[in-house]
Amino acid sequence: RTGSDLEMLLRHDLRPRLVKGAYAGDYDDYEEIQNRLKRHVLRVRDTSGAISIGTHDPRILAWLADALREERHRIHLGFLMGLADATKEGLAGAGWTVWEYVPVGTASRPYILRRERYLAEHRVRGTAPAP
Repeated sequence: RTGSDLEMLLRHDLRPRLVKGAYAGDYDDYEEIQNRLKRHVLRVRDTSGAISIGTHDPRILAWLADALREERHRIHLGFLMGLADATKEGLAGAGWTVWEYVPVGTASRPYILRRERYLAEHRVRGTAPAP
């Protein structure tokens, strides 16, 4: 989402959920997407509110664990079922609040296709999602 969307949520004291995931967006530059998410996370950190963050990006997760360690009580990290299980366990063991999203329903094809595209993009970049 845009910075103005985030500001609107913060003005109304709503908890934003920032996701860097497998959805098509306005940007396809990997570094810009990471930097934009970091800027938005830091903007919320400057408030007193909570934030939900969804990502399997190991670089973002390492940054969060380092830069926001003292703020972890206000941060909820969301992961998809079946991905990053070791990372989820490690973060939860370190005191982070970890949520696992479970897909339900019969329309699973779009979900599966997004995951396949996400994993293929990692292969092209020579990177990997969080373990």
